[in-house]
Amino acid sequence: MRGSLRERSPGVWQVRVSLGRNPGRYADASTTVQRGRRDAQRAAAKLVSQAHQGRVTLSTGTLEELLARCRLLASSRRVSPTWTAAGSSITDPADHGARDRG
Repeated sequence: MRGSLRERSPGVWQVRVSLGRNPGRYADASTTVQRGRRDAQRAAAKLVSQAHQGRVTLSTGTLEELLARCRLLASSRRVSPTWTAAGSSITDPADHGARDRG
């Protein structure tokens, strides 16, 4: 198992590791590193090691569940209320429609 690096923009690297075949498709884990190439290589080595140890889990939730977890994390870290309000409008079509009309 090897990791791959891709420079998305200057100084921003995407690190990916294949986790093998998951029912119906291949699964991979990825992370973004906003430093130099050597830091990205270290992150890739760490991600590969975690994958070998079985410490990388696949997410099977929906987008709505992911956003709910993000809002919970944001509220525990005292993120701006504007951000959490904007996040909730993404999953509430009634709120989104009201904002578009006004």
